[in-house]
Amino acid sequence: MLDMLENKNEVILPLHDSFIIRMGSEKYLYSSMQKAFRELLGKNPIIDANLAPLRDGDVKSQVASVMKQIKNYQKTHSGFNQRNTEWEQVWGLNGRGD
Repeated sequence: MLDMLENKNEVILPLHDSFIIRMGSEKYLYSSMQKAFRELLGKNPIIDANLAPLRDGDVKSQVASVMKQIKNYQKTHSGFNQRNTEWEQVWGLNGRGD
């Protein structure tokens, strides 16, 4: 995390056993993690991630995957969205949550 801040002027958000980082910085984070692991433990790390798009630099593929997930969410949660809208109308919330 310090390497990214010092050398790329980027902040990483740690989340449990993962990191959230600006799209496009994945390769640097990956190599930085490998380097730190080897320096500290003298071993190569096992990083559980789908790195094919990262190695290829295929940002279009990553964006398409996210958009597919969003569209799927809209389908799978359409019932919830409809019930939520009806509930707001009954209680006069106007979608503001107050």
